[in-house]
Amino acid sequence: MKHHLRLNITIRPDIVISKKNSCAVLDTKWKNLKDANPSASDLRQSYVYHHYHQADKVALVYPGYFNKQDGFYFDDAGALSSRECAVLFLPPAEDIDQWQKDISDAIGR
Repeated sequence: MKHHLRLNITIRPDIVISKKNSCAVLDTKWKNLKDANPSASDLRQSYVYHHYHQADKVALVYPGYFNKQDGFYFDDAGALSSRECAVLFLPPAEDIDQWQKDISDAIGR
């Protein structure tokens, strides 16, 4: 007798920005990184968001003052994909409007 495992998994990023034919997904992280390198599980999560949301850009957003790191994924055939991924570091801000503008500027929207 075969047993089928049914997983009820929801994929919900923190921010999805859709405009016409483009989509950007942002996942905010509230942990401080000691260096500018996110964990493997955070990177896998951004990869899943790319595919699930068919996003053009995906970014992990951390509090901090490191420089933005961005690049592209390789597709299944080993060719460089056109889908952009980034790790953004933004200092905490009291003014939510300014913080949202900083995010928008950082992802180039």
